[in-house]
Amino acid sequence: MACEYAGEYRAPRFPWGYPLIESVHVLALCLFLGLAVMLDLRLLGLTMRRVAVSRVAGRLLPWTVAGFPIMIVGGALLFYGIPVRTYQNVFFRIKVILLVLSGLNA
Repeated sequence: MACEYAGEYRAPRFPWGYPLIESVHVLALCLFLGLAVMLDLRLLGLTMRRVAVSRVAGRLLPWTVAGFPIMIVGGALLFYGIPVRTYQNVFFRIKVILLVLSGLNA
């Protein structure tokens, strides 16, 4: 009896699920990359010169570290939703490479 229903089951869909996850993913991406860039600019001495690097790092790194797993989980959920189309997109591959490099930088 299970065989006659194989492939016919469709999970109930939440119409706002994908856009909601995508929004959280993009906000976490902005949080992570924005704060990483701010810290890098401070390390280069191009901004916030009057504030000690340790103080800037102490305030920015916890938020940067918090944004990274949110971004990764959101991205994994988005990838799970449409894996073939996402993987075939060359910009997705470039994005993943750049995010891995930025994660190693932070």
